Amino acid sequence: MRLYSGYFEVAIAWFTRAMSFVVPALFLWAIVLAFRQSRGESRVRLTWILATLGTMMCVELAVNARVRDRRRNPARHLPARALLRERFPAQHVEKLVDRVFFSAWAAKDAELARFTKEASHATDPGALGKLLVAAVDRFTDGAGCAVYRPGNSFTRSDTTLPSAPEHVDANDETALALRAHGKAVRIRDTSTLNATLALPMTHRGELNGFVLVGLQRSGDAYRPDQIEALESAVRNVGLDFYALKIEALQNELAVEQRAAETLRAQLQTAYELQKTSPGNAPA
Repeated sequence: MRLYSGYFEVAIAWFTRAMSFVVPALFLWAIVLAFRQSRGESRVRLTWILATLGTMMCVELAVNARVRDRRRNPARHLPARALLRERFPAQHVEKLVDRVFFSAWAAKDAELARFTKEASHATDPGALGKLLVAAVDRFTDGAGCAVYRPGNSFTRSDTTLPSAPEHVDANDETALALRAHGKAVRIRDTSTLNATLALPMTHRGELNGFVLVGLQRSGDAYRPDQIEALESAVRNVGLDFYALKIEALQNELAVEQRAAETLRAQLQTAYELQKTSPGNAPA
């Protein structure tokens, strides 16, 4: 009966209070150790875990400390839940998290989106290729990239990725994957392309080129949201390349039509002169 009379709980109350601090601290310590030993994509995942759960644990520690102090001086404090509502309004927390963790990413996304919109007004494919390389490098903090345009094989046109090959065969496994799936491809470590990502330029299932992107300088893997943003930008610029190609073909056709009309007029004039020449006059 003594177990349920409250004496047993009081006897171990110190242990319960200690655990409310020790367990979160041990958790954070384990996550930090795992983060220091991780690399690449694992480090990206642990970064998110540490940022999210670590914040929760810090709040939990603060609340536990506040509750402990409130028990000693109940008249001086609000209830813990009311305290959180007062000190950490939801909108304020959301704005704080966005400012601390996502402001740089949001700025890069906005800049890449702005470039994509402006690229649709380009009139020269060569200039557009250079602008695309610069935009991708800004987004990836200088990871390097290379633009490939089609021909007998895919030929590198603009690059800041010197290790990328000058030509990529149309039957290369990465080119086949881009043609088959029409979306970004993570390049195998055994590939000779010396890049990390391949981003397609497609139109109605036809591969009209692609962009190779190098490894991030931090060594981290590209996150899905980064890949999605790059993929969208490259696809839209690929459509701009296609529109410029159609426009160039139309201009060439117009020039040839004008040349044909000029030649036709010259032949007609020569024929009329031939008919009216003295040697051809009727007897």
